[in-house]
Amino acid sequence: MKTLYFFRHAKSSWDDSNLSDFDREITCKGSGSIFSMVYFHKESLRKANYVVSSPAVRAMQTAQIICEVIGYNVDNIDYRRSLYNASLSDVLQVVALLPNDSDYAIIVGHNPSATDFANTFLPHGISNLPTSGAIRLVFDTDIWSDANRKNLIDSMVDYPKNH
Repeated sequence: MKTLYFFRHAKSSWDDSNLSDFDREITCKGSGSIFSMVYFHKESLRKANYVVSSPAVRAMQTAQIICEVIGYNVDNIDYRRSLYNASLSDVLQVVALLPNDSDYAIIVGHNPSATDFANTFLPHGISNLPTSGAIRLVFDTDIWSDANRKNLIDSMVDYPKNH
C-alpha cells in the first residue's frame, strides 16, 4: 500500500510588493494553521519516509514546518521545480516518480494544481483546497506509478478551519 498526503502551502504574505511570487514567505497566521494541521495528523504523518516540495519559499517553509513537527530531517526534503506553477500532469508525474521503497509520502504544492489533483482522486470533488489544506490518499499498490483512482482505497480531505 502507498499513502500520500498532499498539502497546499501555508498562507503567504503579499506585504512586500517587491518580492516575486516565488519568494513570498508564509505569514504568522499561515505558520499557525499549518502547525495545527500537522499536529492534528502527527501520528499518521510520522510514518512519512519521503517528502517532496515546490522550491517556492512559502512551500519550502511549509514543508520545513511539517518535517520539524513530525521529526523528518529537513535536509532530506526533495525540492522539485516542476511543482511550482504545476499543471495536473506535472503533479501526477511527481507522484509516479516517487521512490517505490517509500510507502508513505508527503507533497507540498500550490493551487490550482492542488485542487485539480484532489479532484482527480476524491470521490466527492472540492471547489478549492485552501492554504494549509491537505488530502490523504491511500492506494492498494506497491508502485507509485500505478497509483490511480481505481486502486484508491481511502481518502480524506482536511482544512485548517476544522481545527
